[in-house]
Amino acid sequence: MEPRHLEFVQRCASCGRDGHGRPTIVGHPDVHVSLSHTRGCVAAVAARSPCGIDVETIHRGPPPRGVLTEREAAWVRDDPDPARAFTMLWVRKEALVKAGIGTLAEVGSLDVLDPGSAGVPATMETWADPPYVGAWVVLDQAPT
Repeated sequence: MEPRHLEFVQRCASCGRDGHGRPTIVGHPDVHVSLSHTRGCVAAVAARSPCGIDVETIHRGPPPRGVLTEREAAWVRDDPDPARAFTMLWVRKEALVKAGIGTLAEVGSLDVLDPGSAGVPATMETWADPPYVGAWVVLDQAPT
C-alpha cells in the first residue's frame, strides 16, 4: 500500500488570501485542524469539531499588558515561577482563540482559570515539559 499524503492549506476567511488563517486539509472540509510551533517543538490537533492548540517556550519577560484578567494576573504573581505560570495561561488563551472562542483582541477578558466562563470548556488540556508549555482544546460544538 502506498503512503497517503495530506495537503494542508491556509486561507484567511476575512481577506481570502493564502498563507495565513485557519489551516484546512484539502479534500476534508469536515476536519478541523490547528497547528503550532516554537523553537524545537511542533504540535498539531485535528478533530471533527473546532479545535485549537498552542505550544510556546516559557516566556521569561514580563507579561504583555492587557492580556490577563485581574484574577489571572494575581495567580501569576503568586506562583513560585511566574514566567511558567504566565505561559500556561497564554497557551490556553491561544488554543481557545484558534478554536474560535474569542479573538486576540479579546484575550484580556478571557479568564482561562475558570472553565465554563466566557465559553472556556472544562475539557481543556495543558501540559508542561520544560522548556515548553502547551494547551489544546476540542470543542463539543462550534462557538456561537
